[in-house]
Amino acid sequence: MLLNAAECEPYLTVDERTLQENPDKIIDGLKIVCHILGGCPAIIVLENNKEYIVPELNKAIQNAGAQKQIAVSLVKTKYPQGCEKNIVDAVLKVHVPAGKLPADAGAVICNVGTVCAISDAFRLGMPLIDRALTISGGAVEKPCNIRVPVGTLVGDLIPDVFKLKEGQTAKIVSGGPMMGFAMTNAQFPIAKGTSGVTFLTKNETYLVDESQCISCGKCINACPMNLSPVLMVREIKAEHLEKAKKFGLMDCIECGCCSYMCPANVRLVQHFRLGKMQVRALMALEKAKAAGGAK
Repeated sequence: MLLNAAECEPYLTVDERTLQENPDKIIDGLKIVCHILGGCPAIIVLENNKEYIVPELNKAIQNAGAQKQIAVSLVKTKYPQGCEKNIVDAVLKVHVPAGKLPADAGAVICNVGTVCAISDAFRLGMPLIDRALTISGGAVEKPCNIRVPVGTLVGDLIPDVFKLKEGQTAKIVSGGPMMGFAMTNAQFPIAKGTSGVTFLTKNETYLVDESQCISCGKCINACPMNLSPVLMVREIKAEHLEKAKKFGLMDCIECGCCSYMCPANVRLVQHFRLGKMQVRALMALEKAKAAGGAK
């Protein structure tokens, strides 16, 4: 059992803050998960730039009498270290094969918010009704971590909960700047998986038109999953989804490294997300046809 506390996405600090404020709740949630999984050991995985939190976690582990069951492991601070497959490789030295999940390699992974919610559910009988998240970006007057009810509109938090610098917001992202989703405005709800909302200024984002791919291969060198983004996007544009899958489309973690490195500004991650949606839609259609034929 691994607790993924390697918060590598830029701007986001909600997991780091939760580790500081609720170490006892996190350890309690971990113990519950380990019990459900048959008493397996657990490892809390932190990036080494958060080493200062380790004494607090060790104290919480000792208070819970879980020294033999729960340990803390530090990994290198890099992006995208928080990817599940990277965590398994870094901590357990086990490679998760293409098309497989960490569970196939014998690892169960939870995140910080999940184990806190599990503790609340078991100890207080409280369902997941609120969410802690980071409000950050250069357009925010005072970046902060807040807890709000699930379903709250981000726009309703402005300006009473946090304030924006007038005329500075060039882009609003649900999530972090690398893996988040750009939003047209702030009138969208906080979901249970919303880790943050980032308000970027013009200097923090790169709003240019996509141009023709020059086949430089920089995206290949940047990909942490050792995929070939340039080949995948060609097949997606040509509507050859099966070929795109062979080049690793479904193994893409959508980290954004390839898009960041692309000199032609090709929206690689957006193409991959659309390609995955098409593949899943076709799979659902085939499953429905198979189920109908079975009847």
